[in-house]
Amino acid sequence: MITYTNYGKEQFAKHSNQKVEVIPHGCNFKDYFKMPSTKQRKLRQKLFPNNDFVLVTVNRNQVRKDYPSLLIGWAEALKKVESKSPLLYIHALEKDDAGYDLGAIIKTLNIPR
Repeated sequence: MITYTNYGKEQFAKHSNQKVEVIPHGCNFKDYFKMPSTKQRKLRQKLFPNNDFVLVTVNRNQVRKDYPSLLIGWAEALKKVESKSPLLYIHALEKDDAGYDLGAIIKTLNIPR
């Protein structure tokens, strides 16, 4: 058995005595590299032209990723951050069988959409 994270190895080990190897995600550093700050600013302006404070999360909507805590923290941050147009950009399914109903949580916390 091969997994790409130690978490996957630990979860598999709970149910089997089979040997498990971890082979982490690979990264081609020729194609993926830190962008110069001038390009970062231009890209941010292109992607988020109307937002001066942006928080991005790219995770599957799973219970272990604890989206409720993220959303509670965001709701608190909105009360304190001095921004005219803050944006929490969630790159995940709004509803996932492995996770939460993010729309319902957002509504409960009165987070603007």
